[in-house]
Amino acid sequence: MVNVSSETGPTPAPQSLLTRVIGVLTSPGATFKAIVAHPTWLGILILTAVVAAAFSALPMTTEGGQQAAIDASVKFIESFGVRMPDEAYAKLQQDAPRMAYTTARNVLIGAPIFGVILSAILFGVSKLMATDATFKQVFSVWLHAGVIGSVGQIFTGSLNYFRESVSSATNLTVALPMLEEGSFMARLAFGK
Repeated sequence: MVNVSSETGPTPAPQSLLTRVIGVLTSPGATFKAIVAHPTWLGILILTAVVAAAFSALPMTTEGGQQAAIDASVKFIESFGVRMPDEAYAKLQQDAPRMAYTTARNVLIGAPIFGVILSAILFGVSKLMATDATFKQVFSVWLHAGVIGSVGQIFTGSLNYFRESVSSATNLTVALPMLEEGSFMARLAFGK
């Protein structure tokens, strides 16, 4: 059985939330060793969920962002070959002023659920690999790894706020301008 809780050498000291967040970005090896030695999850769960909720909802605070979200919803539904009824479109427009709040709520509810589910899967895999990792260790590591995504969400959410958009600000459109919009290759490369 592989022992993940004890390494050779002294056990790392517990770290504060801020130290762990900075450490994930600047010194991940040492930080994750400290997280495994002293797994803690509540602070990082709250921090990453709030950051993700705030910056996911930020673009929906502008009229352009709300319209972009409506357009994305319509495009998604129509990609299945279904025409969106006028009543449904009117309902989307009526609900647009609340999009920021519903987006934030959905992320705040979904992030912990998603984290628990994926951590449970990883915990199961760790047991198949005969490690002695606890669920708390796996969950703590998973949540702390989310700091990287939170930094990305801050960047993307802020950029989309100023762009008044909800689409990815970092796609291959700039690198591949020769692809005709709507073509198979453009949809493959750009996800459109």
